[in-house]
Amino acid sequence: MANGEALDDTAYTAASWDYPFRTTVRVSTATTSQSVEVHITDRGPSLALYRRGRLIDLSKTAFQAL
Repeated sequence: MANGEALDDTAYTAASWDYPFRTTVRVSTATTSQSVEVHITDRGPSLALYRRGRLIDLSKTAFQAL
């Protein structure tokens, strides 16, 4: 990943262009009001997706928890 760590898809991590590395953010769903806390460990999503409004990429584990 961009921060130098190996990808651990079982961790609650995320990629974001808006937050610095090691920041903890709470991500919630609009439909069920469930939320998870994730640590920013990478840059992303891809710039094409980011321009279309995708603000954050979650690890598989964090996504499944929502």
